[in-house]
Formats: sequence, C-alpha cells, structure tokens
Amino acid sequence: VDLLWAFLVVILILLVFGIIFAGPVGSYFDHVDISDPAQLEAAAEVQVLFGDMMESMISLWSAVSGGNDWMTYGEQIRKLPNGWMYFGIFNFYIAFCVVGLFNVVTGVFVDSAVCCRTGDEVVQGYLEDLKNTTTEIKAFFKNADGDGTGTVNWPEFRDHMKDPAVKAYFSGLGIDPEEAGTIFTILDYDNNSELLIDELVNGTMKLKGSATKLDLMALMYDLSSQNARFDALMGLFENEISDIKKRLPQARTDPNGKDMPRAVAIARRL
Repeated sequence: VDLLWAFLVVILILLVFGIIFAGPVGSYFDHVDISDPAQLEAAAEVQVLFGDMMESMISLWSAVSGGNDWMTYGEQIRKLPNGWMYFGIFNFYIAFCVVGLFNVVTGVFVDSAVCCRTGDEVVQGYLEDLKNTTTEIKAFFKNADGDGTGTVNWPEFRDHMKDPAVKAYFSGLGIDPEEAGTIFTILDYDNNSELLIDELVNGTMKLKGSATKLDLMALMYDLSSQNARFDALMGLFENEISDIKKRLPQARTDPNGKDMPRAVAIARRL
C-alpha cells in the first residue's frame, strides 16, 4: 500500500509540472511564424516533447528516469517565452526528483520489503539469537567450573568474573560484572553456595538487559499479593488479640483457672 501511494505521488508531481509547462508551450505556438521554416522546425521539436499533457508528463518522467538526457528537454524549454525562467523551474524539478523524491520512494520500498517478513522468520530469528547467546554464556561458565563437578561455587564464580574478557562480555549483555556477589546470591535459591551451570545460564539470561514493563507489572502483582496476605494475617492477629482481651477479665475472676483459655492458664502457672 505504501508503495502504491509513492507511485501516486510521483504521478501527481509529473502532472503538476506538466501543467506548469503547458501554459508557456501554448503561448509559444501562438507566436510561431508559419512562414519561417526554422521556426516551424523548432516548433515541431517542441510539439513532439511537450505537445500535449501526456507527452509533457512522459518527457518529464524520461528526464529523471534515464530515458533520455534531461538537457535534451531543457533545450526545448529554453525556446519558450521567458525560457530562462522555465528552464530554472525545470532544473528545480530535476533536483527535487533526483535528490528528494526518489530517495523517499526508495526508503518506502525498502521499508515495505522489510515489513513483509513473516512471523515465522521473526520467531526463527529470535530463537537463533537466544540459542547463540545461551551457548556463549554456557561456554563461559563451563570454563569457571575448574573442578569439573558440573556446579559453580562462589569462589569459582568470583574468580571467573574477574576475567577481563568475561567482564566485557557481560557488560555487553547489560549485566554489571562488579555485582557478582549480588548476582550469585540472587541465583542461589537454596543458599548452598553452589549453582548448577544450567541454572546459572538460565538465571543470567533472565538478568540480561534492563527491566521491561512486564517485569515491573509482575513485581507490582507480587507486592499486591504479599500485601493482601499480610493484611489478612494482621486481621487474624487483631481478632485473636481482641478475643484474648475479652477473656482476660473472666480469667482474673477464676482463681482455679477453670474454663480459662489454655494460653492464660499456662501464663498464670508461669
């Protein structure tokens, strides 16, 4: 669709400049001396190139598309009344089309071609990028596993992150290598100071780049859930404490501890 609009703009520009040159061409024919063979020959040449609107548009298109040298048409325009002025307009038309219009049309065509990529190509490109990045990260951490146990402990992780090549690579992924301790602590869910290489790779991929809107929304959802649970727990505590307060006067009036809440009876024995 964008390409069709670009072609429509080209046709419109040809039509506008064709109308601009139609007036002086008609005036030129009105002043031709039919008794002068030289003027008749010159008028015949102008007639061929600019005799009607269609011929004018074809000539204007040929001048900028390589169909003929633009100066061939410029020489005919210079024969018109006020020829130098219209020759200047013709030069402006050439410059406008070559420098501006065709570059815009080319950009529209390239953009349309890029947008025609299928969804499968986009998905395939994403999967290939993910696979390559994962393979590279896994190679880095396999080098960190010095004892070959399949796990990376904190000393191995810390020493490996001091490697300049590793620092540069992870900086390119948007991960600050100076925060090695924080990264290891976040990924070490069971607090045993050891991480499987696959877990380390998956965790690093999640840390890649900056936080997205989805990450922020997930964090807000978790906070809302925790707040709701905390409010429910506090409500339970308040109800229990209120119930205990109601039972305390009864507990004080019963010296034998009969019918007292178990907690109050234990407290009195203590």
